[in-house]
Amino acid sequence: MLKRKLSMGRYVQTLVITISVFMLGIFIGFFISEIRINEMLSSYNEIRLKVVGATLETNILEGELCRYDILGVTGKERFDLGRQVEEMERIRGKTDEQVLRLKEEYSMLSVNHLLLMEKWKKECNRNVSIIIFFYSNKENFTESENQGFVLDYIYTKYPNKISTYAFDVDIDNPVINAMKRKYDVNVIPTIVINDRVYSGFQSKGKIESLI
Repeated sequence: MLKRKLSMGRYVQTLVITISVFMLGIFIGFFISEIRINEMLSSYNEIRLKVVGATLETNILEGELCRYDILGVTGKERFDLGRQVEEMERIRGKTDEQVLRLKEEYSMLSVNHLLLMEKWKKECNRNVSIIIFFYSNKENFTESENQGFVLDYIYTKYPNKISTYAFDVDIDNPVINAMKRKYDVNVIPTIVINDRVYSGFQSKGKIESLI
């Protein structure tokens, strides 16, 4: 009987230690993700200021736009920030409120950069392909994810030739809704390459032939 009580005591003790370690791991993971989100918000603000600053300066000083390398202004920083947002989605979940807020902020930044890029390309006759990617975490998720992998590959291969922008159609935001209406997005995923709309998944070879 005594041995049985001791065994039960050890079992309970082991269980308590296991649960404590598990809970500590969750707490540490949550704490680290909070730090990462704050870092991303800081990065977002820095990039936003650069984009807004470039936009205002070119509006104030008419004809100055072509002096800028708009593709180089925050291009890689914005791409890296997008990857960090994806990382937070994996860690905290796609429905986490802070993650959704961060995605919405990132989307607004992307629209600002997109408008500046379109103006730069047109007015300065730049040979740059603009790719807009509409995806969903709910509808045709696998195809959206695979399309995202393809576009990451394309950007990594041609960083000085293309500028990519990704928008989650599930975010209810007036600007994103306007983007969906502008390109008549009814199929997920949809990509727009230089103002031409391509519905459904597009292969790496197909996209490379269009840029």
